Amino acid sequence: MNELVQQEQQPATQLQAIDSTPARLLEMAVSKDLDIEKLEKLMAMQKEWEAGQAKKAFYDAMAKFQNECPTILKRQTADFGAGRAKYKYADLGEIAETIKPLLAKHGFSYRWSQIDEKNVITITCVVTHLLGHEVTNSITSALLDPGNNRSINSIQLIGVTVQYLRRYTLTSALGLATADYDSDGKLPDPVVTITEQQYSQLIDLLNASNGNEAAFCKIVAVNDLRQLAADKFNQAKAVLDKRLEKFKNAATN
Repeated sequence: MNELVQQEQQPATQLQAIDSTPARLLEMAVSKDLDIEKLEKLMAMQKEWEAGQAKKAFYDAMAKFQNECPTILKRQTADFGAGRAKYKYADLGEIAETIKPLLAKHGFSYRWSQIDEKNVITITCVVTHLLGHEVTNSITSALLDPGNNRSINSIQLIGVTVQYLRRYTLTSALGLATADYDSDGKLPDPVVTITEQQYSQLIDLLNASNGNEAAFCKIVAVNDLRQLAADKFNQAKAVLDKRLEKFKNAATN
């Protein structure tokens, strides 16, 4: 008997909770012909309540999305040429395909807006939840330096910059993680390779000691000697100096 009473009371409790929402209060106010000022206050209360519920649902869903989203691997390479930085990065298309099913599962969508002003581009990513709450993330940048790729035209350069900013605004807004630090843009502290002058010094030492550039590249673990990190130059030069000394000694004996 007690169980039946509890089961009958439960819907009544739920109904009471529903009836106390701003929407229900507004409905009751309209039915009782309240004045405009009171109705406006109730409408504002309803709007605020709905916004709070949407915000809560957004962050609940975002926590679940981030928990399920895998780390995205960086498979693309940005190479700015000899003496410039070279990095791997996560492609925007691959990011989109990876997150697409999880976004749909948790009720998210995203879009971008773009502002161009005198070769300065601002990209804003807007992430929206199905209940209406949204967050935005904006980044502004001058057109990215194309490095040694001087054949790229101005329209293509805008496209490269836009893709770069879209990727970063999206990953930031969603809290996505890549396999390691993604830094294919122009950085304040890039990894610097040896200069042409330093490269020539190494080549001169190789030639003087009857050395082979390809073989020496294997020793210093680079595919191209010009890609040798600047902080490795002294070490590489010391190896070749020692090699040249041995070569001269062997020639005089």
